[in-house]
Amino acid sequence: MPTIPMLPRFAVILLILLALVLPHPTRCDAKGNAKPETVVFTYQPLASPGGALVAALKHDRVLREELTRLGVSLQMVPVRDGGEAVGYLSSGKAQVATLGDMPFLKAVSSGAPLYAIALIKQNYGAVVGPVGLLPSDLKGKRIANTFGSTGHYVLLKTLSSSGLTESDVTMVPLEVTEMEEALLKGKVDAYAAWAPTPELTLARYPDRFAAIGKHRSLSFIAFSKNLADRRPELPRQMAAALVRCMKWLAKENRALERVAGWNLQDVKSLQPRQASRERRSQAEDLRRELSAIAFTPRMPKGIDAEGGSMAEEFRFLKKVGKIPPTVPWQVCQGAFRLDYVDQVLHNAAKYRIARFDYDQN
Repeated sequence: MPTIPMLPRFAVILLILLALVLPHPTRCDAKGNAKPETVVFTYQPLASPGGALVAALKHDRVLREELTRLGVSLQMVPVRDGGEAVGYLSSGKAQVATLGDMPFLKAVSSGAPLYAIALIKQNYGAVVGPVGLLPSDLKGKRIANTFGSTGHYVLLKTLSSSGLTESDVTMVPLEVTEMEEALLKGKVDAYAAWAPTPELTLARYPDRFAAIGKHRSLSFIAFSKNLADRRPELPRQMAAALVRCMKWLAKENRALERVAGWNLQDVKSLQPRQASRERRSQAEDLRRELSAIAFTPRMPKGIDAEGGSMAEEFRFLKKVGKIPPTVPWQVCQGAFRLDYVDQVLHNAAKYRIARFDYDQN
């Protein structure tokens, strides 16, 4: 076999080393300025409290400054539900999203490379119907539902508790904002939804309606695994913004009302005809929901355990055919990343989690 002369071989090695250590070419605009990398963040204004939290992130000047320093432009895209968010993530049109536990498990199980980097919600989804109606009475009933949502999962769980399946009921696809009115007008016999819709209905009509079935619901900030592995400071800055926002909301009552107002603007832009609640009432709901997670985005320890609630939901989703039977729990187990929030909390000064600098409008 012929040998490579010493000088060419050295030159090849030198070129390889230079390729490794020198920065990669950066995209530039017509004036030669470096273009920021666009990161698309889909969020659900109608989902509480995630919609309000993301509204605050949009107005966080510290986050904006850090992303500019990192050469990143954040584009916020509102969506109606988790199914739409998963579509954005799976197609690569978005890299970050607010996502409920069921859509997240389904997406990761289908091969979407995602991390759950922070907790944004822990409350209850419910099936709501007339007082006295039992889960076994749902057979043959018309039930309003948003396919692929947390409400859908709660409905499946409730039906399963009485040996029923989706085929035993008539699913009526509706937006969550339309469900209460449909129930009041008798267009459906019950509805399945995520908080705060069930809580609002039960508070307004305690003598007419009750929760037929309930299940704890979690929501996360889902982050592209590829992007997080390539640029690990980005998920840390996103986690820092959430920590900062929750600290601000825990400290100042006026902050709750400001964020609730921002959220209502997003809701109106997505649902122009929706009659929004009073800002003060929404602020009170936001405080209550964030109190449920102690105003911190840290995920529960053991969230990825074999005997934990996520694993239980995973097995249930496999049982009803929502996750392929050959997918092992380990596929989802590695998707829960508790370290990003912990790193931020252990480096509070670096991540400026006590600096509350938000837009005035």
